[in-house]
Amino acid sequence: MVSFVLRRLAISVVTLIGISMALFALTRFIPGDPVSMYFNPLTFEGDREAAVEAVRARLGLNDPIPVQYIAWVREIFNGNMGFSMITGRPVTELIADRLPATIYLMGVSTVIAIVLGITGGIIAALRKNTIVDYATLLGALGLVSVPSFFIALLAIYIFGLKLGWLPTAGINVPNGGWGDAIRHLILPAGIMGISGSVGYIRWARSSMLDVLDQDYMVTARSKGLSRPRVVLQHGLRNALIPLVTILSMSIPSLFGGSVVIEQLFAWPGTGRMAIDAISNRDYPVVMGFVMITTILVLVCNLLADITYALVDPRIRL
Repeated sequence: MVSFVLRRLAISVVTLIGISMALFALTRFIPGDPVSMYFNPLTFEGDREAAVEAVRARLGLNDPIPVQYIAWVREIFNGNMGFSMITGRPVTELIADRLPATIYLMGVSTVIAIVLGITGGIIAALRKNTIVDYATLLGALGLVSVPSFFIALLAIYIFGLKLGWLPTAGINVPNGGWGDAIRHLILPAGIMGISGSVGYIRWARSSMLDVLDQDYMVTARSKGLSRPRVVLQHGLRNALIPLVTILSMSIPSLFGGSVVIEQLFAWPGTGRMAIDAISNRDYPVVMGFVMITTILVLVCNLLADITYALVDPRIRL
């Protein structure tokens, strides 16, 4: 087991190095000069080109790309990912300020997606070819066909503007307490969770149908065990193996979805920070966001591999 984990960890480290090199090169070859945004040509007095060159030299942007990459990696090993070109603050500090809000949103939405998806998939499998099964599949098809941002705009219009039941912006109001924070969370987390449950519904249904007719399930039923115990104790564990893959693969989509949802709901997370950084050409912040996302994805994939090995020891081979 230890050698299995070490091999997966080595693969993750090599992958992370490759992604960091590609990311750094791409950001350096993007058209446009972020330093030029430092100085407004309408209000700046003096030699603007000389001022831009001075800032570029101070930030090391005139150095060869390999030299810049090594300096950036050195900053990472020192616990930082560079400094924002707009605010001058350390990138890790900016991300640390915004990451809790994103984890809060993603954590709740993931729980909603898993609970709705697995429950819906199991119920659909147990009621195969009935109205419940068809309604579940039709609902999943409808959700996967409609973009989440459209559902978000519709929810904002109905529950925020027309009915006035729920707030549509921010994470809470000053001195609002937990109750107000939950009210602000319902729309963004609910939309992300419902949209993310589609994959779990389809895979849970398919996996459960595969295991329902297995010999060990027939044996368990012949022993007189109750149907809920057979399904939950004997069937669900084996049906969950493919769902581990879905969970690990959903992390990138959650981050991608959080960028849109955070922008629509003015949620103060890393997704909104990334949009602002892209608009301002603040490349160190953009690279920091992508690297944090990459690390989380690799960690989730590593945990998925370990979970595979624990659930089914044959995978270690």
